[in-house]
Amino acid sequence: MPDVMMMPQIAQVFGITIDELYKPAASVYKNEAEKWLSKYTASHNQDDFFRTDLEFRRLMESGDYSDEDVIAYGTLYRFHVDYCKKKAFELYDSVLAKNKKESYEAAWSNKGALMAAIGQGEDYVAHFENEVENDPSLVNYRLLMRACFWTRKYEKALECYEEILKRFPDLEKEELRVLHATAGDVCRGLKKYEEAFGYWEKALEVDAWPMDPLFSIACCLSEMGEYGKAADAWKRIVDELIARGFTYEVEWPRQMMNEAKAKS
Repeated sequence: MPDVMMMPQIAQVFGITIDELYKPAASVYKNEAEKWLSKYTASHNQDDFFRTDLEFRRLMESGDYSDEDVIAYGTLYRFHVDYCKKKAFELYDSVLAKNKKESYEAAWSNKGALMAAIGQGEDYVAHFENEVENDPSLVNYRLLMRACFWTRKYEKALECYEEILKRFPDLEKEELRVLHATAGDVCRGLKKYEEAFGYWEKALEVDAWPMDPLFSIACCLSEMGEYGKAADAWKRIVDELIARGFTYEVEWPRQMMNEAKAKS
């Protein structure tokens, strides 16, 4: 009989719970994937999620699975999405609770994007409409513009753009670059492509790095079916990333460049 203090390690090695070491051989679960799904739904532990995913992948690869198993596999990800949303909000709110000026905008930008993605975009917009009314600061206007963009209130977003330029004529270089780039993204949403390209080029004139406006240009050209021009834009991105010493970041733009070339 092994030392009882070693039971947790033994259970971990065999991928079972401690209680199962003392259970009869017969299991109430029809396979390992089902067992680990049950464990994950109780624990919401990341390690349990990855182990459950592994067991389902093994089950799928074996070919010996039912439709119920496939549904259960989907349920694993549905539960995990819920957990991830909750965790993301907890993390963003923990930063916002510190009330630090330097992290406020980034935390709200990301929290707001998530809110918009899960159907809470109206709350996001309403929050910053109220913030702008109480404190018409540059940051709050930018966040309202971003909220309108994520919720596809594009005309309202452009109104914010114009209001920012009017209220804050002495924007710093990076602030101006981001503002123009966002206006380009808004016009793309409106399918006003010529105006979008104009804003993105303005952003690049302010500063060519980071290259998010150029990514937007390349994606938009592909969307318009201008594959030759899109390939050229993707090549500019690839060349710049290589010149700056990036490796993994080059893979997706290179793939997009090759796809655009093939279609041109």
